[in-house]
Amino acid sequence: VEDQLERIPWDVTVFEGGGGMRLSSGEGLGARVRAVPGMQKVENLVFLRAMLPPEVSPRVDDVPMHTPWLCLMAASDPKLLPPQLQLALQNSSSPDEAILGLVGPERAMGKAFTTLQTARQFSLDVKVRDDKRSLFTVPVHGAMRLDRDEMNRWLMDQTGSIAFIPYIGTILLMPYRPEVLARFNSVATGMVPTELLGPGDANFGHVKEAEYFPEIMYLGRIDRARLISGWDISGSMQRLRDLQDQLKASAGNDESSTQVESTTLILLERMDGVARLIGVLTLLIALPLLWMAWVLAANLCGLLMLNERRTLGLMRLRGVPGQILGRAFLLSICTGGLAGGLLGLLTGSLLPLLVYESGRLPQNVLGEPRQLLLYLAFLIITLGLALLVSRRLVGYATRISPLEASRRIATSEALQAEVSFGILQGLALVLGLYTLVGWVIGWSVAERFPRPWIQWTDRALSFVGLPLFLYGAACLLVSHRAWIQRALAPVIRPLGGRLGTFALHHVAMKPHRTIGFLLIVALMTSVCLYPTVTSRSFEDKALRGAKVQMGADYMFAFNAPDL
Repeated sequence: VEDQLERIPWDVTVFEGGGGMRLSSGEGLGARVRAVPGMQKVENLVFLRAMLPPEVSPRVDDVPMHTPWLCLMAASDPKLLPPQLQLALQNSSSPDEAILGLVGPERAMGKAFTTLQTARQFSLDVKVRDDKRSLFTVPVHGAMRLDRDEMNRWLMDQTGSIAFIPYIGTILLMPYRPEVLARFNSVATGMVPTELLGPGDANFGHVKEAEYFPEIMYLGRIDRARLISGWDISGSMQRLRDLQDQLKASAGNDESSTQVESTTLILLERMDGVARLIGVLTLLIALPLLWMAWVLAANLCGLLMLNERRTLGLMRLRGVPGQILGRAFLLSICTGGLAGGLLGLLTGSLLPLLVYESGRLPQNVLGEPRQLLLYLAFLIITLGLALLVSRRLVGYATRISPLEASRRIATSEALQAEVSFGILQGLALVLGLYTLVGWVIGWSVAERFPRPWIQWTDRALSFVGLPLFLYGAACLLVSHRAWIQRALAPVIRPLGGRLGTFALHHVAMKPHRTIGFLLIVALMTSVCLYPTVTSRSFEDKALRGAKVQMGADYMFAFNAPDL
């Protein structure tokens, strides 16, 4: 979120239209916007567009200028202007100089662009009675051509919205002078400014109203540190919506001609959608991992149980009741599960937070009620799984007879640790094999039969296919003791040397332990390999985000003044 916010120059934009707006920075809507709590900085961007009546005539160096549309553009901060206009103003000799921008095709301009290159003064006159009176006069630095598409792209970057730019017209880019803008606004609405009227001109204070599209954009930067947090996107969205409602309320009676838009709010809404997708993706990745870890821990508990069988038998022979053994097991399992859960919780929450926040631990993130519920759910699941996977160990330890437990080879041991290959394991192997083959050859059933439930099933298999295959293949292998003997013989004989044959006899004597060990290794491999495969879902997120913003794989941006 913070990375995306750095690309947004302004958080909110208040659009004010209509001829009744006040252009002074100290009064009107601009002052009310600045007074809203949470606004850190507000700048004005004025864009006045008019097709003036015959009574109002623009002049360049005292020569009449004919243009269908005359527009005035001014910003309280010159950095708000397009780059080429900023550069032109920086090169001017006086801070009061303006720039004439010509909009339209070259065939419509004729020789106007060449003629205006030497322009030094622009003035706007209004006819009162038979007398021409000057509305304002500004020095001119020069003229340049402006492209409508480039102007709208710049407006999109700054305000998040495009604006009406005449197909053919002249834009007077000038420093922010409220009195000049107010006079242009007055005459465009059909009113001659009162300061231009004399004592006998009371009946001549009106001219024909122009075709007029005025607009003031108040660009606001909010207090992001207080209102926006990447750890709480939904709360940040709500705080921004409340701020937006306050800005709308500040419009008062002008609400019909005022619009409030927030590029930052749109960004947070998109990021909230992305966060939800990441949550679903994380759940899809976590569930197979949790299932594999469950089976892994259950088999590991079974192997540990077999290793401690004779110790349990000796304890039972000395008179220790099975109930006391069961209670001791439950106490140790609950203590270990709780300690492991707390350690995993601290490692998985505090360490990433320290990395993201550069060594700072925000208490509001750790103490959020939703986070506390997630912590509790994590501990409950951890403890519950620990009890589930160890129930066979506790049951076997409390029910086995002392004589059976003390034997060197117990028949119950093989029955307890037996692994079978049934319908469930066969289905897991088939589905996993289909997923892997589909990855290799690039084919899926969803392409042949594009039905929604088939597509959703195919997507789900992309997450669980690999662990299903590993589980099914491991169960198929360990359920056939003869296969294990043949597979281990080429490995054990070279490693064991003269004792290789003895080692094979020992494996044949207790094959269920070897089976459990091989299944544990296979599941451990799947647990380690699975995040590597699924990590492709999270790789190159910056590159994908750039492609989404550009809409294509490549984009070339040129700065015309630099060229």
